[in-house]
Amino acid sequence: ATATYLGEGRAFCIGEEGLHRALSEQGIELCNGEDTTSPDAVIVSYDRALTYEKITTALRYMAAGARFIATNPDPIITLEDGIAPETGTTVAALKAASGKEPEIVGKPRATIVLEAARRLDMAVEDCVMLGDNLDTDILAAVNAGMRSALILTGVSSRMDLASFAHTPTWVAEDYSDLTAQLFSS
Repeated sequence: ATATYLGEGRAFCIGEEGLHRALSEQGIELCNGEDTTSPDAVIVSYDRALTYEKITTALRYMAAGARFIATNPDPIITLEDGIAPETGTTVAALKAASGKEPEIVGKPRATIVLEAARRLDMAVEDCVMLGDNLDTDILAAVNAGMRSALILTGVSSRMDLASFAHTPTWVAEDYSDLTAQLFSS
């Protein structure tokens, strides 16, 4: 979705191989951080190899006029051994240092959800967005007009539902519960 959103040009990317590949396949030239000419955009995503140097390079390119694009605003990701920083953490650091607001491409915007349905050649009504975060996953489904399933194994809890403006189609304690709910309807 980010590659499609940017379309063309040059970019410095804080992210992992999948994002780099998608950008390259779109024809976007990737800068390695040693370029003296500022790229068109700085793209920020989940990066387990994040360094101070990458943040500094991104900040300097942004100061020189590069657009600030983020794949998503998620502050944390739930892994098998617990939570870890996600894209939103890096975005927050760059936002604080630059004073610039990022262009968010992914969740909670509908763009990425609608593009996924299109690529699957499926109607939005025939899809279900599964996620553990009300503010990104479930809100993206709401924004796309798609049914949603909140799974309570990660970021959001049952208590969070009380303050969320929308109600997911399904709420499941874990994957077994979700499977039972989805296939009993």
